[in-house]
Amino acid sequence: MYALIQEHGLDDYYRLKDRRGVPAPQRGEAGRFDFLNQPEVLRQWADYVDPGRVRVTMRLPAIHCIACLWLLENLGRLHPGILTSRVEFARKELSVDFDPAKLSCSQLASLLVSLGYEPDLRFSDAAARKTSTKPSSLLMRLGLAGFAFGNTMLFSLAAYLGLDSFSGSAFQQLTGWISLALSVPVVTYAAEDYWRSAWNGWRQRVMNIDIPIVAGLAALWLQSTYEWFSRTGEGYFDSLAGLVFFLLCGRWFQKRTYDRIHFDQDYRSFFPMSVSRCGPSESRIALSEVRVGDRLKIRNGEMIPCDGLLLSNAAHIDYSFVTGESEPQRKDWGAWLFAGGKLAGSAIEVECAKPVSESYLTSLWNHETFAKVKHARLNPITDAYSRRFTRLVLTLALVTGPVGRRFPRPWPSRLSFPC
Repeated sequence: MYALIQEHGLDDYYRLKDRRGVPAPQRGEAGRFDFLNQPEVLRQWADYVDPGRVRVTMRLPAIHCIACLWLLENLGRLHPGILTSRVEFARKELSVDFDPAKLSCSQLASLLVSLGYEPDLRFSDAAARKTSTKPSSLLMRLGLAGFAFGNTMLFSLAAYLGLDSFSGSAFQQLTGWISLALSVPVVTYAAEDYWRSAWNGWRQRVMNIDIPIVAGLAALWLQSTYEWFSRTGEGYFDSLAGLVFFLLCGRWFQKRTYDRIHFDQDYRSFFPMSVSRCGPSESRIALSEVRVGDRLKIRNGEMIPCDGLLLSNAAHIDYSFVTGESEPQRKDWGAWLFAGGKLAGSAIEVECAKPVSESYLTSLWNHETFAKVKHARLNPITDAYSRRFTRLVLTLALVTGPVGRRFPRPWPSRLSFPC
């Protein structure tokens, strides 16, 4: 590894820092990552595929210091086929763009292994990355509402502090028109989801929680616009933008929480992307290529991908993923092994007896006990209380509305408009 780094002039950092890193593992069996070159595997694993550029993201558990960052972000100097490389240090992920005509996925993975950074390849990580990289319109709406909220609050700062006499009527009119202009996209675009939900509930004759929200937004905007054009006040554009901003903040936190506890993955997402198949020569194959009768080699820490027979003398299998029991179970030669067990100990050989899609873990995963129901038990309770709350809010608004009109604000407008 040191010779490889020194040959390509990447030892500058190590002249500045003299710290021991993790030892490089052995290269392993030949053709270990050949399955990555298969088109169906590449489509599921790669972030972007093009004839001249492929982008992949790999999790590298061995990343632990800034020296790793230095080396991995200079991979382009180790191989001409690597176009760019970037490390996400907190997540221990490496994103690489490379030219498929000069470098294959298997060669890239082998290069990383030779440097001491063996990739942890799982379909679940790829699915999570593709889900998280989708553009979020919620963040766009949140950013717009935050921008409008911050600016309208700044425009209203002089009025809050009683410093209107220092700003002048021309500046007040300018900031008022800007606040009015900023309120339009806040009401129409940033709060679009609330308008749509309220409209759907109104059409279906369902009183949801978004109906009083949009009623309040409409009342705020119409009252503020009326006061501005009638020269009776400066309106509540700052409160309107702030309300939408904090509503969207709550929705964003709700979405983040739901994404963390949401469990909607296929059982294969927790298996490795490939397994070792024994034969005249040991080879690495994709999980989808495992057939009945194949002899698979399972190493320490790897998960058994299918139900089969143990062809080794003894093994200790950890079935905590399936049963929740953390104590490994001892199995002797000829014992039946279930998919989902993790090997704890020396390597073993297993003969596949059932396809991956027909294993015990699959039947357990698809059991009706774990099947999703269309309406969770919590939803009727939430809907019932939201309907009551909505009726209460609308009743209070209708009762207090005439009272507010009978007793206008006792203070005059802070703005003075020229005739």
